[in-house]
Order: sequence, then C-alpha cells, then structure tokens
Amino acid sequence: MYCLGHHYLELENTIGLNIMEDRYIISIDLGTTNVKACIFDFEEGRILNVSRISVPKVIPRPEWIEQDPVTLWKSALYALKDVLNKSKISIRQVEAIGLANQRGSIVAWDKRDGKPLYNVIVWQCRRTDKIVQELAMTYKDLIKKKTGLVPSSNFSYPKIRWLFENIPKIKEGFIKGEIAIGTLDTYFLWKLSGENKVFATDYTNASRTMLFNIWNLDWDDELLDIFGIPKEHLPEIRPSGTIHGYTDKNILGAEIPIACIIGDQQAALFGQLATLPGMVKCTYGTGSFVLMNIGNRPIITKNLITTIAWSYNKYLTYALEGSMYASGTLIEWLINNLGLASSIRELESMARSSGDNVFFIPAILGLGAPYWNNKIKAMFLGLNITTKKHHLVRAVYESIVFMIKRIIEEMEKDSKIKMRELRVDGGLAKSDILLQLQANILGTKVVRPQFLETTLLGSIYMVCLAMKYYKSFSELEKLWKIDKEFHPEKNTKHFIQKYIAWKKVLETMISIVDSI
Repeated sequence: MYCLGHHYLELENTIGLNIMEDRYIISIDLGTTNVKACIFDFEEGRILNVSRISVPKVIPRPEWIEQDPVTLWKSALYALKDVLNKSKISIRQVEAIGLANQRGSIVAWDKRDGKPLYNVIVWQCRRTDKIVQELAMTYKDLIKKKTGLVPSSNFSYPKIRWLFENIPKIKEGFIKGEIAIGTLDTYFLWKLSGENKVFATDYTNASRTMLFNIWNLDWDDELLDIFGIPKEHLPEIRPSGTIHGYTDKNILGAEIPIACIIGDQQAALFGQLATLPGMVKCTYGTGSFVLMNIGNRPIITKNLITTIAWSYNKYLTYALEGSMYASGTLIEWLINNLGLASSIRELESMARSSGDNVFFIPAILGLGAPYWNNKIKAMFLGLNITTKKHHLVRAVYESIVFMIKRIIEEMEKDSKIKMRELRVDGGLAKSDILLQLQANILGTKVVRPQFLETTLLGSIYMVCLAMKYYKSFSELEKLWKIDKEFHPEKNTKHFIQKYIAWKKVLETMISIVDSI
C-alpha cells in the first residue's frame, strides 16, 4: 500500500518478485525540477530503472522561489515506490539507500511532529538580496576566508536570517530548540528515520550554508556568534559516505541503512568519477554547475567558491566551483515565456543557425561566478531590423557555453591546472549542438557518458564505498561508460572572436549597472 495522507509504504508483497532475491541499492535525488529515484544492481554494476516526478515551484512574488516540503516528501516516496514496481523488486531486497539533494535550499520544521512551518526556500530564490548586500559590506572577507564562499542568496544562512526576521515564531522556536532548520538532506534524513529522528548533514551540504569552516570541518564558532546561531541546535556534520541511520519500518516497510547523503553537484562530480585533481565536470540542469577536483587541500580564490567535494572514511576531497544560475531555465523561458518555439527539438534546429551579431546576457536570475552580480538583468544586444527568432535562440545557446568557458578560464587560472577534458551531464547535455559549441569554444574534448543522471550515480557509488561493496575508485571506473565525445571543429576563429566580444559586452554592462 502507498498512502500519501499518512506517508508510508508497505511494499512487502510487491508483485513479480525476483526469485533469486538479488540485492539492490536505491538512490534518491531531490532536485529543483524533479525528484528522481533509481535502482542499482551492485552485483551486475548497472542501473535497472529510473523514476522521475515533476515538482512544481511556488513563486509568491517575482524572483521568490519556493517548493512545498510536503509535496517533495510525497513525491520522493512515490518515485521510490514507482521504481520498485517498474523493476519488480521488493523493498526487502534493498540493501542501502543514498540521498542526493539540491544544495542551499532550507526548510524549518517542528521537532515534535515533523511538520514544516514554511515552504522550502529554494537556492535560486532572490528574496535575500538585501541581506546579502549587508553581509558583503561587513563580512565578505571573513566569510570567504572561513567558508570558501562569497555572500550570495544561493546559500543557506541568508535564508535562515530571512526566516528569523520575517517569521518571529520560527526564530523563537529555534533558539529554544523546539524548531529545526536544515538543508533538504537533513529534513529527509529526519523524516526517513522516523521515531529515531536522526538530525545530521554531511560535509558537502554543510559547506553550502555560509556557517561551515572548510579548514577545521566544523560549524564556525566566530560566524555563529556574529549571526546569533546556537551551535547546539545545528545538525551533526558527518562524512558523505557513512551509515547515517536507518529508515523507519513504518515508513518504508523495512529498516534500510541510509549510507550516503551528498549535495547534488558534488554527487555529479563523483558520478563522473572525476577522482583526480584537475578533472572537471559540468552539469547542465536548471542551472549549470562546473566543479573541478582540487585534491585534499582547499584553494581560496577571489571569484570562485571552494567547497567539499566528498568524504568517506578518512578521505576528504575539495573542489572549486562556479555556477550559472539559469541554463535549463533559459530554455524553458524561450519556449514558455517568449514563445520562440513549441518544443526543445524546434529550438535545437534554430540553434544550429548563425547567431549573427546578437549577444545575450544570461542574467534572468542574476549572475553567479565569476561575477556574483544580482543587479544586472537579462538582455539581448545587437538587435536590428533583420533579426529573426533563430538569432535570439542561437544567442541564448551561445551565452550558456560562453559562461561555462568564462568559469573554466577562472578555474584554470586559480588552480594552475589546464583542463584536459570536460565531462558533462544533466538534461541539456542531451543537446549535441550545445556540446559541440562548448567543445569549440573550450578548444578541448567534451565527454558525455551513457548515463546522464550522474547525481544518482554519484550517490550510488558513495553507498558502494560506504557499504564496502566496492573498495577502490579503480573498481568503480569499470562502471563508467562513454556515450559520445565532442572534439573542437576547425575554423572556430570567428566563434572565439565572438566570445571575446561577448565577454567585453557583459563586463561593460556590469560596470554600467553597478554605477547606477
């Protein structure tokens, strides 16, 4: 039985059970657009099935982005049930569960009954821009030095402060220890563990809060004191790959170890098996996220962020990260808001046309790395009487690959490592034209794996290490398969010149906006 009202599953009698009682791993990805669940046969080393449930956004005001935590919870349970049924597998055959999640998003809930007190404030939400500006004026250098982050609405603390300032009962309850506030991994761990109420997070998610010291791997006492956050009311911080707790039998029908919690982009880096310093991945999803493995020591940079890549046992790896707030969102915008095409297939055809001299500034949610500017807005430039729809579409596609190029330029400069190839994933990585443009502007190989849901895969791989099903990266590498490689085409001189011009236009517009 599956019951949305009471939030439990009874899957003991799932039809069509495998007679041999094989054992499996389930991975759940709490995304911004979808909640996904997949089943992995660790003996055969393959994904059996994936289920996706769309999760609506709540937009109460322009640039305010929320999600209903109850809907997220129900969607995760439904995706889990659906993937089990599609695979004809019983919950009893599941050996372990891994959890990956959108980072920076937060939720507050009552510790007594687990009920959320406000919607999830999503990482993309811009309601905290004024708070961020205040933090940047006073604490920018301190935050950067200790957390590796720049003050940004993407991260958790500004959202916590917004809740404190706008919903006093949440602050009062939090200070008393009656209300919990956490990232989505913490909330779902609490919910899945039922009566045990496990209250924990992992290093990757903690490193997105603006409260975590990336050097001593703990909540930072000085920042907590400045911001008025009691340390004793924050979740315990653990490695990504470890047994965090067990699912409550009354919820899933079995007690299953939860052996991984990890931020989605770090999971994607691990899912791409970018296990050596200098290896880079880009996820083209709702936004685009570029992460570079930098090994076991952090590098503090001016315009990128430094984050925990993953951790298990005594191993801990750092990454440099640059993000583009909107990429898949831009494609939806072209179709749903501007009406330039009726489908992605039609957009793809239009994107293969020349972009002429039209430029697009992809700032519908502001700009992330390396500019960190929320004042600038999206704009087309270079329009004239001959401009057609396909010019606009091509300009948007180009803006995505140009921004990724700009982030990677910054990474190579700060890490002093030349990228040899870019491993890609996410929904937009299905686009051959986008990846060919990316290879052309980077001047290096772009590699697309067979399984694009690398966030799910990274969570699974981490479970495999935590549960000792696999003992080394080399064993995992046998599982990673290439779908297609994109190599730079000849005669890209004009395209490179357009990138240089686009970069100059972008930085000029930022200067103008900042001077107003």
